[in-house]
Amino acid sequence: MIDVLDPVFIAERLAYASIYEKISLLDILEQAEMGIEGIGGVQTRGKMRLGLPRPQY
Repeated sequence: MIDVLDPVFIAERLAYASIYEKISLLDILEQAEMGIEGIGGVQTRGKMRLGLPRPQY
């Protein structure tokens, strides 16, 4: 699961970045609570067929 504030953190980082600055998603995720492990949605096509990380239940 992603932390509730991770999307807010990512949106804030993008909103305050210069239009001339290239932003790496990996750099942003290093500072996020869940990191790259919190990103999911592999093979989505509008509906989650395979999601990562796997649920614990």
